Amino acid sequence: MLKSRIIRTVTGRLVLSLAFCAWPAFAACASSWSNGYAYCRMLTVNHTQVAATLSNFTVMVSVALPSAHIQNANCYDCIFASDNAGATLLKWEAESYAAGSLVAHVLIGSLSNSSDTQFYIFYGKAGVNSFQGGTTGSAWDTNYVAIQHLSTLPASAVDSISGVSGTIANVTATTGEIGGGGSFNGTSSSIDMLPASATADRFAGDFTLSAWFNSSSTSYQVILGKETSGSPNEWILAINAHTAGAIELWDQTAQTYAYAAYTGSAWQHAVCLRASGTMNCYVNGTVGTSAASPTNFASLSSFNDLFIGERQYTSFQEWFNGAIDEVRVSNVARSASWITTEYNNQKPGSTLVTLGGEVSLAHKVSHRVIAN
Repeated sequence: MLKSRIIRTVTGRLVLSLAFCAWPAFAACASSWSNGYAYCRMLTVNHTQVAATLSNFTVMVSVALPSAHIQNANCYDCIFASDNAGATLLKWEAESYAAGSLVAHVLIGSLSNSSDTQFYIFYGKAGVNSFQGGTTGSAWDTNYVAIQHLSTLPASAVDSISGVSGTIANVTATTGEIGGGGSFNGTSSSIDMLPASATADRFAGDFTLSAWFNSSSTSYQVILGKETSGSPNEWILAINAHTAGAIELWDQTAQTYAYAAYTGSAWQHAVCLRASGTMNCYVNGTVGTSAASPTNFASLSSFNDLFIGERQYTSFQEWFNGAIDEVRVSNVARSASWITTEYNNQKPGSTLVTLGGEVSLAHKVSHRVIAN
């Protein structure tokens, strides 16, 4: 792109200032912007991978940026905007950043399944020393109860909604499906994700549980558990409990369970939910066999902590042996379209979000041209 400005004319000669801007034709960032950031890139959500129009959907973004263009070690000088001039900021959460590699979660007000959705990342601004993406939890819709990325283990397991770390027991860091994940040893590893006081009224009606897991074991293992050795029992999300090679949601009070089969020891995306008294489970976006769940868990006489990797059943914890990543808990039943789109966004090799070319205002080169 070329911009020119007349400086003056002198006895028939024209003096111009020419500005050459590195602006690839395929990028839709504005030709100029005034937010102080040096670089812009467009992100595009492929509408063919969005199962239905979704409101307040948080998109996972994993991008490689030129590290030399980032001014802050935490990528605090990285922002997401809905407009191509960077004037209207979106809410987002930065899961991790290192050497130009950014994993972020960006809240989009509406994702269309009929046309692509565009938003923008701006970066490269000296002097930005605080996070610009909003307050804790603001990057997620209000139906989320807790989210664990598990990318800061073993030091912490910070909940994205409350900002509070869970209590970690013998869980180590490993490579996750999205970023970092947790490695569970099958004998003593767990994370107390939510205290009982925070879960008392969250499971009265509909809810959704999701996680990525990877285990080669064929034994009964708990991914999420809200159950004790005493009464009352609540529910567990487990593998191989009743059916080998299946993920299941087990209503421990009614003694009913829904399940979905999985194959192999690769990463699997598990989602189980309860909607209007019926449980369903999905593996990698495919639904399994449903079951009734009549229990009002909020009416029980007491409540249990929510654990990752075990149930609180003395001598029968059913410890998880393998890796877990991206645990999410909602107090609504997510739709099949939501579940499919989440899987499309998070699965290996996902192309739901693509990154456009870099546009730089910092690369303007001004020349004085004198024409007779």
